[in-house]
Amino acid sequence: MLFLPDEIKSLKQGKSLLMVSGGPDSVYLFHQYLNLKKQFEIEFSVIHFNHHLRAEESDREQAFVEDLCAENKINCHVHHLKFKNKKGIQLQARKKRYGISLKHQADYGFKFLVTAHHRDDTLETVLMRIGRGAGLKGLCGIRRRFEMKNPSLPIPCVFFRPLLKITKKTISEFLFDHKMSYCIDSSNLSTNYLRNAIRQNLVPKIKVEERLDLVRLSESVQVLDDYWQERLRFQQKRYSHHVPLTSWDSWPNELQFRFFCVQLRRLGYVKQIQAKHFSAIQEINCHLELGSVHILKDRSGCYFYSSRQIQQFMNLHHELKGMGSYYLACLSCKLDILKTDSIDLEHIKDTKDDSSILYIEAAKLKLPLFVTTWKQGDVFRPYGKKKPIKLKDFFQIRGIPEHQRKFWPVLRDAQGEVQAVPGLEIADKLAVVSSESPVSLCMRL
Repeated sequence: MLFLPDEIKSLKQGKSLLMVSGGPDSVYLFHQYLNLKKQFEIEFSVIHFNHHLRAEESDREQAFVEDLCAENKINCHVHHLKFKNKKGIQLQARKKRYGISLKHQADYGFKFLVTAHHRDDTLETVLMRIGRGAGLKGLCGIRRRFEMKNPSLPIPCVFFRPLLKITKKTISEFLFDHKMSYCIDSSNLSTNYLRNAIRQNLVPKIKVEERLDLVRLSESVQVLDDYWQERLRFQQKRYSHHVPLTSWDSWPNELQFRFFCVQLRRLGYVKQIQAKHFSAIQEINCHLELGSVHILKDRSGCYFYSSRQIQQFMNLHHELKGMGSYYLACLSCKLDILKTDSIDLEHIKDTKDDSSILYIEAAKLKLPLFVTTWKQGDVFRPYGKKKPIKLKDFFQIRGIPEHQRKFWPVLRDAQGEVQAVPGLEIADKLAVVSSESPVSLCMRL
């Protein structure tokens, strides 16, 4: 079955916009939607793009699509594309097509944008990405359905590719059996384009059953990719631009890399993200600058900032480091405390930074300190809060999963009172305040 029952039910709830080039794949898609219209009264229109790259051939394709729509009483929207240069023409054309299609979705209220990608396209895409050294995400092939939010509409546009389960051979046989005409794009015969070269030279050498295995592999990888995307969305809600080191080090490499890429894109980095960029932040202390994006990593965690934000952050960051009352993110079971009855700022500035040293006012804390795990009934007063809170509730507020709470370290004094939750927060009583400095020195973990 080409369309699943749930998909048919969904398609009845909104109009579809079909991208029809006039080639065999899109013509097959058009006739399948005609059947849906007759059987289930599903509404759809067609959008066609004249690239003007093949002279009269492009015009003939436009006329063919317009006649096909007119014959079947389907609305047809034609757009003419212009290109300033021919470099990367396929990518340029793809971006223009999708950009215009999304504008149509906003202007005319289409819910679904439908393309004629089929199973052979998935195979070619996977092979192309393997050749480029793709990771997990690159092996996913083509999604059958996904949503893209459009600021112009309250509902997202749904990209739908219903033909991904069928082969090019099935499409060709259907068109031949029903004597349906279509256009042939002569540029598809040129091996100057990578996809065409793979289609003509590599795919024929792969056995049919092996092609199917590769497609099934991409579908299995898609399930894994969905899992990582869900984990990524969860972490993005918890961390906007700073991930504490205790959390970052607990993440699998795949999750770290995805978060890294999302933050770069969010801050405006548009170039290709390479593995060497990600490798550069594996060291404990580093500062990576990519375009207008700054990534800092130290003993407290990973920070992602734009050029506009970085100077203000760096000023405070270095000031806190120089004074020694600094982010306490990696606690060992041995914690040295510099006991000072009065804060000597000059002495602290000259002291070599060490995350195992905590500068405090002696009157504020009962020594010694101990690192333990948390237990039921623990309470503490987070920095800046007027009232204490149960540690259990604090973990829930910060979105820490229950399985992580069991092993989360807690810093206590000799009376067992919680003074800090490493990687998350410090008790208000540990704030170091000096009249000589406008900065209230606290450990924001």
